[in-house]
Amino acid sequence: MTDQLISYTTAVLAKAKGFDAETLWSVSDSYKLPLRAIGGWGDGENHNADEFKYSCPTQSLLAHWLREKHWLHVNAQHNMHYCWQVQVQDVKGYDGTERVFDTKWLMHDYNTYEDALEAGLAHALNQIK
Repeated sequence: MTDQLISYTTAVLAKAKGFDAETLWSVSDSYKLPLRAIGGWGDGENHNADEFKYSCPTQSLLAHWLREKHWLHVNAQHNMHYCWQVQVQDVKGYDGTERVFDTKWLMHDYNTYEDALEAGLAHALNQIK
C-alpha cells in the first residue's frame, strides 16, 4: 500500500497557493508525471522554489498542510450508494467546545477514495485567497 501523489493540476494549484513543504517528488510543465528527486534520500526539497517545477506531495501531506496552515479539513466519506463523497470544513472557528464549522459538500459521487480526496484538496486550495 502506498500513498497517492497529487495530480499535476493540483500541484500547480498548490504552488500558486503557497505550498512550501519538502517533497521527494516533483512535476513540471514539460513532464507532468511525477519524478523522484535525484538521490531520493531524506526529506526531499521544496521543488516549488524552482521556477519550472512543482512539488508533488502525497494527498495526505497536502491535506495535513491545508489543516495546519489554512484550517481547512478535507474528508472523504463512503455513502450508501457505494460511492465516495467529499467535504471541506473550515475549522478555524473550532475551539474544542463548540462545533463551528463552515462545511462545503462536493455533491458528486467518486468511484474511489483517492478521486474524492483529490477533488476535495483542489476545492480547499481554491478557497485560499
